[in-house]
Amino acid sequence: MVSKTTFKGLLTIIVLLFAATNYTWAQEIPDVTYTLRGENVYPEGIAYDSKTESLFVGSFYKGEIQHIQKGNVTVFVPAGQDELHSVVGLFADAKRRRLWVCNSEAGASQRATPESIGKASVHIYNLDSKALLKRIAFTQQSGHFCNDIALDANGNAYITDSFSPIIWKVGSTDFVLSEFVNDDKFRGEGFNLNGIRITPDGKYLITVKMNSGQLFRISLKDRSVIEIKLNRPIDAGDGMIFSGKRELLVVEGFGAKEPGIATLIFSKDYSSATISKKLQSPKIKVPTTITIADGRLFVVNSQFNHLFKPEESGPPEPSFSIVGFDLKRLKQQGGVTMKKVLFVVTNHDKLGNTGKQTGFYLPEVSHPHKVLTEKGFEIDFVSPKGGKAPMDGVDLNDPINKSFLNNKSYVAKVENTLAPNQVNPADYAAIFYAGGHGTMWDFPDNEKIAKIASAVYENGGVVAAVCHGPAGLVNIKLSNGKYLVDGKTVSSFTNEEEKAVGLANVVPFLLESMLIERGARHTKAPLWQSHVEVSERLVTGQNPASAEQVGKAMVKLLSK
Repeated sequence: MVSKTTFKGLLTIIVLLFAATNYTWAQEIPDVTYTLRGENVYPEGIAYDSKTESLFVGSFYKGEIQHIQKGNVTVFVPAGQDELHSVVGLFADAKRRRLWVCNSEAGASQRATPESIGKASVHIYNLDSKALLKRIAFTQQSGHFCNDIALDANGNAYITDSFSPIIWKVGSTDFVLSEFVNDDKFRGEGFNLNGIRITPDGKYLITVKMNSGQLFRISLKDRSVIEIKLNRPIDAGDGMIFSGKRELLVVEGFGAKEPGIATLIFSKDYSSATISKKLQSPKIKVPTTITIADGRLFVVNSQFNHLFKPEESGPPEPSFSIVGFDLKRLKQQGGVTMKKVLFVVTNHDKLGNTGKQTGFYLPEVSHPHKVLTEKGFEIDFVSPKGGKAPMDGVDLNDPINKSFLNNKSYVAKVENTLAPNQVNPADYAAIFYAGGHGTMWDFPDNEKIAKIASAVYENGGVVAAVCHGPAGLVNIKLSNGKYLVDGKTVSSFTNEEEKAVGLANVVPFLLESMLIERGARHTKAPLWQSHVEVSERLVTGQNPASAEQVGKAMVKLLSK
């Protein structure tokens, strides 16, 4: 039993539970995207009806169910109808024409009240007529969260309860709710049992305990429970589906260090499993649940980080979606995704004592940003203080600048940059320091970002900078005590270029000279000409004209 605690508080526990894990990554982009209807959907559950070849997606925030058929998205059950609060797990029984729905309240839906928190019910709808066939309430005392549903061959439902140590059973014919298993192994702080599925041989239930990373096998015959031996814990485990006789795909979702879809390969009796690979993609936005339909793996993009941590994540992308990946191609490739790239931008907006404004130089963000996103990389932004980053060099005659500024999601990220303490270096394959004169004041002495960059580099990642961005490189030290740039060939805004713009006596130091002082071999082209140096995994560019080529050099290194 749990007190009437909001879901936000419970998820705070989950987020702190896991340490970084090493994975091998490759790149993958979905081949289909379905955009859901309306705002603030925050989808959670998904189910597939094989008879009509249609998908059903539930809204965690609005208490709504949407229907997708041949790309057409409609509302199946309107928000709040039949006392729906948060629609969580879904299961479509194509044979009996039933849609099973987990309805819960953890304080995060638009209909939440103090009295409704911790109450839950199972709703069963007719897949064709949309009629509510049965609503089955859990005990009226609080302390339940109906999370996920699995059906056996006879149509009996097995349901996880994240707030109590119970797996419930609902009979196919009488619709009576009863305890199937009540086991202390399922107890814990915060959010416990989550995704559940039945093994292809029909003998066992497999369920994941989200807050501990444990996986359990429950016999349908004698109800015995064992913990499955794993090569590592499952990180914030959520929805799951079998993609083969002994191959299970499991979502590592909100709170995971590396959100994505993990592949588990089981032993013959399902008593042990090895997590062998993982799917990530720039197009996956905090996954919750998955299903397989028409040869594709569909992933729900919950964007839960924006719902539960808006002060850190800012507003969500305006549209919510599910994305589909060709399952055959995924299996052929044997792995999936590339990590993200972290862009560093300045917070400093005053150009010395000139009375003029400065900031990050937009083309030095927009041009490499375009190169990287077109190759499937996701970009996050960090600044020394976090929050809004001042912008300079706004030339709307530059179509790439204009396109960047017309994208609300991109603008939201630079207006709500991460603070350094919100960044986990293990999340990023590369870090890029964008230029702009403001960097000369707040990049060099920011130890937190310097440590992030050092960690990225020593984890085998790429460090890059352009124009005045290398101001962030001058004090980065590696674990051996040496400066990152020591002995490497670099480029940057030159002393001659600084003199040409009349700011040599305004900036705190001359960047070219400082890099040389730190042991770098500095090279340059004539004034304002593009020039890029690649030295091991360090990429540097001379000036704004070099920004696009820096992005291309990063892609080349990251693709090796």
